[in-house]
Amino acid sequence: MEREKHIRQLLEKYIHDSLSPEEHRELLEYFGKQEHEQVSKQLLYESFISDKIKQSASDFQMREVMDKAYERIEHRMGKPRHSLLRRILPYAAAVMAIIAVSIYIYERNHIPVQPKLASAYGDEILPGTNRATLILDGGKSLTLSETKAGIKISGDGIFYNDGTTVTEKQSLNYATLITPRKGQYQITLPDGTRVWLNAESSLRYPIVFKGAERMVELKGEGYFEVAHDTSHPFIVQSNNQRVKVLGTTFNINTYPNEPHSVTTLISGRIELENGSKETRKILAAGEQAVLRNNTFLTSRVDTEAFAAWKHGKFRFKGASIDEVLRQLERWYDIDVDYTGIPDNIKISASIKRDKKLSSVLSALEEISGVKFKIEGRRLLLMD
Repeated sequence: MEREKHIRQLLEKYIHDSLSPEEHRELLEYFGKQEHEQVSKQLLYESFISDKIKQSASDFQMREVMDKAYERIEHRMGKPRHSLLRRILPYAAAVMAIIAVSIYIYERNHIPVQPKLASAYGDEILPGTNRATLILDGGKSLTLSETKAGIKISGDGIFYNDGTTVTEKQSLNYATLITPRKGQYQITLPDGTRVWLNAESSLRYPIVFKGAERMVELKGEGYFEVAHDTSHPFIVQSNNQRVKVLGTTFNINTYPNEPHSVTTLISGRIELENGSKETRKILAAGEQAVLRNNTFLTSRVDTEAFAAWKHGKFRFKGASIDEVLRQLERWYDIDVDYTGIPDNIKISASIKRDKKLSSVLSALEEISGVKFKIEGRRLLLMD
């Protein structure tokens, strides 16, 4: 992730002709490696396409034309594919010219272009958005605005992050924030702790923290940035485990249809305790605990892969297809028929969560070789 960010910065300097000789060599070396080809295409696509062009053509049109531009440049150079990217930057202007002209032709001829595989999959399905319901004491239900990203709790009431009122001060003790399938939301608790809820999740919390502990209850998946308070530990009670922190950042995945509860620590330290209170485990930054058979199994992991959803991405590192599809079920509100799904294929990919389902399936097909189709909101293997 940091490497890609650095390459984007170098591309920006290239665009403005401000690269040093050392940076130019670094950029050429990166683009010269065959294993970077797909990432290179994405970086060029994001860096060189102007906002004007983006507004005048679909995402699919630009990607299709970008691939054609690569093919034309490769043919012109007469080089093997593995050496194409070694000299791609000097041809950036040609790439842009081809894209601009091709998009103009698209618009001039009014040719409706659809993703090639969308019709093979079936009806198009859009990704999730900011959707949630707030349940107050007594059962009162408030549907939260999809145009807002989150809410915050204060002594004066409950407000959206921009200050708009959700509900004024009431004699409440607890409330529950619930996200449906195809939904996500963020909440700032009374102590300043921020929590992001993934799809099909819930967080029960007190309107005011009282007593020695700050306790909340999580179902599903949540990303926590806990406000530091050494006098009042923050407790997350979830499926058969309890997490105790003073002030730190971590992610908990405890969906009932996942095989195990997984706690990933991004920064700080946390203490975990199993449901029977027989086992305790201390995690340090960069470690993960998997609760299996009432025992915590710990390991060091790439924490970004397990917190990517909070940043708008699916990120898989050696994940099974089943695991990938369960995430798609929650985010696209589909039902997967797991009949015949192979269990020996591992997926490693980074895909933005704002993509239509067909785009995600297309990427998965290319990676795994498994073919899918959609019938209504049911996803199954191609016959």
